Amino acid sequence: IDSRFTLESVKTLYFDLVADGFISYDIQTNEVVVKDKIFHYIDAKNNKVDFDGYNIVSKTEETNASFDLKSGDILLNGVKNLELSRKQRVAIIPFGGQMVMQNDRDVDFNGTLYAGYSVLNGKDMHFQYKENQVGLDSVRYLDFFIPADVEPGVKPPAPTGLSSRIEHVQGTLLVDAPGNKSGKEEIPIFPSLQTSGPSYVFYDLPSTHDTAYTRDSFYFELDNFSFNSLDIYTKEQLRFKGMMHTSMIFPPYKEDIYVRDEDSSFGHVTTTAAGGWPTYQRKGNFEGDLDLSNRGYYGEGTLKYLTASVNAVDFLFKPKRMTASAKAFNMVEDRAGSPKTPKASGVDVSIDWLPYQDSMYVQSDEEAFKIFASGDHELEGRLILTPTGLIGQGVHDWPLATIRSRVLNYGPYAADS
Repeated sequence: IDSRFTLESVKTLYFDLVADGFISYDIQTNEVVVKDKIFHYIDAKNNKVDFDGYNIVSKTEETNASFDLKSGDILLNGVKNLELSRKQRVAIIPFGGQMVMQNDRDVDFNGTLYAGYSVLNGKDMHFQYKENQVGLDSVRYLDFFIPADVEPGVKPPAPTGLSSRIEHVQGTLLVDAPGNKSGKEEIPIFPSLQTSGPSYVFYDLPSTHDTAYTRDSFYFELDNFSFNSLDIYTKEQLRFKGMMHTSMIFPPYKEDIYVRDEDSSFGHVTTTAAGGWPTYQRKGNFEGDLDLSNRGYYGEGTLKYLTASVNAVDFLFKPKRMTASAKAFNMVEDRAGSPKTPKASGVDVSIDWLPYQDSMYVQSDEEAFKIFASGDHELEGRLILTPTGLIGQGVHDWPLATIRSRVLNYGPYAADS
């Protein structure tokens, strides 16, 4: 002990230690009693025991805190943030600077929760101190960011954001092990997100074909999932199982979503079953590959509608419309069915199908349609296929004559205008 220290010179230090809860000091007798906290502090400093580094600072011109005598809760104002784990990169920014401190240092809050490279925004979040976890009752948005892959010792650039987010999340965020609040032990799975109900990815961005894919019927429903190591993961690990709902373009189907390279959105490429899937409530049938992202819902394969068959690599499926630039369009002659239709074919045509208006418009700008099985009839213009028959618009030409008409009603082997 330095002999130059006097009681008066260390009194200020005593008062600081009292304020920090390390000692008690009797100013009448000058007696100092060392509390257990100081020994815990020393052991924590030497990594012998666990500790927390929580520090709540309230800065406001209004009331800093109010105590509810009935519930025992403390309403805190002017709180900029609360760091729950520096090691695991978990922190809270409460909406309006407000949070409610409850018994045993539990905290209720609405706001933004940062966990590694993920960000959760919502309300009714509840931090449980003893369990070292955050209950999530109503997370509006969950955003993932992809950390850059750099060499050790190189300062990484800012993580890359995705163009999709997961919405309506419920579950629990495990900050770290309950006995590892200080992060003194390296436990790789933390922070970890455990969902307890369905969550959703929607595709109703204004840039996605004028918000054609409305969220009430077109969405991906995620199964409950566990996602560990939120502070270090790769793009490939952002993969989730669930059910795709396509606004009745197709029946719901099980699939995964993952980050698409084309636009950094959640989506997938999937293949229909052999024989295809019914399309637009059985108005047609599609067999091939489907490509989902924020760019839209595309297909490559074969679409069948009534007696027509369309092969294309750029089907664009919307809830009430399908368009495509088809390499080949073919119709079979049907003399017995309904409708009765001729054989017809075209190449490099544009397709506009309005399934709920029972009309498929087929336009050929480069080469005339071949009409009838005889092979010597052609139509320059447009075909309209409906359940009542095939209509032609344009110039119908054959060796004996040429007809120009806005309405040509085609049967299996004849036409009238």
